[in-house]
Amino acid sequence: MLYSLFHLYMVFNPMPALQQRSIHVAVGLALVYMLYPMFKKQDRSKLPILDWVLAAASLFTAGYILIEYQAIVTERGGIPNNVDIIMAIVTVLLILEAARRVTGWILPILALIF
Repeated sequence: MLYSLFHLYMVFNPMPALQQRSIHVAVGLALVYMLYPMFKKQDRSKLPILDWVLAAASLFTAGYILIEYQAIVTERGGIPNNVDIIMAIVTVLLILEAARRVTGWILPILALIF
């Protein structure tokens, strides 16, 4: 419900697209990690610690964008530094794992090929 309220709030109080999209993706990823098990035969009554770590990492990547937004846009002019690149790689890996959990191996394999 909070996810929906966030989107409704953004209609009337917009924020920069980069920040809004990073929050959208991070919360979506966190939800995927909490709803879809890593393995099909995994017990779904208890959330493993690794899923909590992945959900937290997803939220951390959005937090990085929120905190560093001014520096990314103004000081660096969109040119990434090493930490930006590391955070981007972590985000892509988190997205690939979330895609694997939801669709199986086909989507991450196609993403790596193309």
